[in-house]
Amino acid sequence: MRTICLYNPAAPHLNGKDIRGNKTFDIVPLYEAAKNGGGFETFYFNKPGENEPSEKLSYSAPIPNTNDMWVGTAIYTDNLATMAQESSQHVKNIVDNSFYVTMIIAFVCLIAIILFIFVFYEKIQKSIKILSHNLNILFDNLAHKDNNNHILQPTSQDELGQMGLAINENIQQTKIGLEQDAKAVEQSV
Repeated sequence: MRTICLYNPAAPHLNGKDIRGNKTFDIVPLYEAAKNGGGFETFYFNKPGENEPSEKLSYSAPIPNTNDMWVGTAIYTDNLATMAQESSQHVKNIVDNSFYVTMIIAFVCLIAIILFIFVFYEKIQKSIKILSHNLNILFDNLAHKDNNNHILQPTSQDELGQMGLAINENIQQTKIGLEQDAKAVEQSV
């Protein structure tokens, strides 16, 4: 069984020693994990400068093409928790910033959409007012009411504008027809 420590920078006093059965930590589970293709193990080891052992998470793996040699590495779980907290804080900051940027973009888009709808509504409303005014003139002419209102010209080139042009043309033809009828009545009397 290969449980001789060849090199441990955190505990150089273990270098070259068989650490199987060590009171501080048991090397056998790491060796077994490496022998089985690699794996994680938890053990306790003194941090440099401390007297109490701390939990470490270790991974060990076999070294290919060697005679039963393996390598292991470990991290103190409290250090891992600190690193995870720092990493998660960085991710949280990114998410928070993304959220604020997204909210600003959404607000700007909402304002742009509201402005577009307002302009669109005003344009349609103006075209409908012109149509309504000119239709009233047309119906007044058909009812032989004296109507001195001026015909309003459509301001848009859309379907409402085309309808307005058609109504204006009908108003002109109706006026001409009514004037001809009035002349015919005068001549017949």
